[in-house]
Amino acid sequence: MPSPFSPRFDRVTAIATLIAQRTGLYIREQDRAQLGRHLQSRCRTLRLASLAAYEQLLAAATPASDREWSGLSKHLSNTESYFFRDRGQFQLLEKHLLPDLITRQRPQRQLRLWSAGCATGEEPYSLAILLQRLWPELTQWDCQIIGTDINLAALAQARRAQYGNWSFRTLSADYQAQYFQATGGNQYQLADVVRRWVSFYPFNLVQPLASQPQLQPQSFDVILCRNVFIYFCPEAIARALENFAQALRPGGYLLTGHAELYGQELTGFVSRALPESMVYQRRSPRSPTPAQTAPPLPPLSPPAGPLRSPTPMPTDAVPDLKRELAIARTAFASKDYQQAAERAAAILAKHPQTFAACELLAQIHANAGDYDQATHFCQQALDIQPFALAPYYLLAQIAEERHQPAIAKTVWKKIVYLAPESAWAHYELGWLYEREGDRQRASKLYHTAQQLLAARSPTEALESGMDLTVAELQQTLAQKLTGC
Repeated sequence: MPSPFSPRFDRVTAIATLIAQRTGLYIREQDRAQLGRHLQSRCRTLRLASLAAYEQLLAAATPASDREWSGLSKHLSNTESYFFRDRGQFQLLEKHLLPDLITRQRPQRQLRLWSAGCATGEEPYSLAILLQRLWPELTQWDCQIIGTDINLAALAQARRAQYGNWSFRTLSADYQAQYFQATGGNQYQLADVVRRWVSFYPFNLVQPLASQPQLQPQSFDVILCRNVFIYFCPEAIARALENFAQALRPGGYLLTGHAELYGQELTGFVSRALPESMVYQRRSPRSPTPAQTAPPLPPLSPPAGPLRSPTPMPTDAVPDLKRELAIARTAFASKDYQQAAERAAAILAKHPQTFAACELLAQIHANAGDYDQATHFCQQALDIQPFALAPYYLLAQIAEERHQPAIAKTVWKKIVYLAPESAWAHYELGWLYEREGDRQRASKLYHTAQQLLAARSPTEALESGMDLTVAELQQTLAQKLTGC
């Protein structure tokens, strides 16, 4: 492997810069060795003498360059998706945003939604299922959902609308039965009544909006762009936000992944903090438009310590601990996160060693995207019960959401140590190694997960509270091992 100061390393860095300029995708330092291996492979396939020649190919304005960019984008982009991903945001759409928009657009009987970075199509089709199921009168409207992505292969798969069980891991059985037809080989075809509402087009989010005729200015009511900006450099995020501001109608909504816009300038948007998610609403052109910076999601507690109830609670008013925990959990289940947080904080104020209250506060902050506070309460919970698994699972998910694979690996290794029977932990750790290009370690972990699942019932839930079954992970592992 070349030293970091070799000409080859410098050329990989130069190509990574070119990739960021062209696609917005930021190739991190730790990922550039893997990129270099892929580029060398492409040079051999194309019979190019050097990485410099490959860079010249990418920089050229030719059909051959366009074809290579298409293939490179397929290699670089992440197509991981599934139906109704991020339940909180879909509930926000169902309960608040879409009813508001439908009322607003009723005179025009027109609704436009855009899934930006749609990968293989699960997200725009989820929107279509939601609309079909809850507002059947929209079949009489001019209703259109557009999915765009830079990955042409992913778009082709989206247009086919055939999916395996892995895409249904959070989809209820009645939704799957109503909208999908089994086609054999554990594949399911989406119903035409849903597909007809959705169209797919290639679009690079850092290119001008006018480069895709289907994306007309001020024509969209909702834009979803989730788990995309975690791969973008700040300049690319700014260009994408300019496109979104142009594309939305005044009052239209933008939803992104939790905390993905922290620190970004949001000229043209008004930030609205709701329990399920931060929402960005297109400012009316008649309103003043001062430059605005996206704040961190509003913390439910001061950064330095645990949450406190807004008004001090007298000692003699503290209820029975068990009953108060039940009330806090009920509030959490009802998505009344503020009440749940206040109840849990009141418990900690009198009973600082209450593991369940720390665990609940960690989950509340994680759901709100306040990962620093979520991590704080996970650590506090582990100080009380060092071998508890739930905080470690949450810490691993936070690390992956923050795009911190080294931290995620460390946490998943602890889980494997504490719960060697956890097939899910072995799978997640294997997936992280696979992403790094270490197929040998990934394969070993996948095989271990496969062996652990062999003794379990195929219809059993993989983990407590998960919709994913043993059989579904077994199918995914079989596909992974074929690739390794």
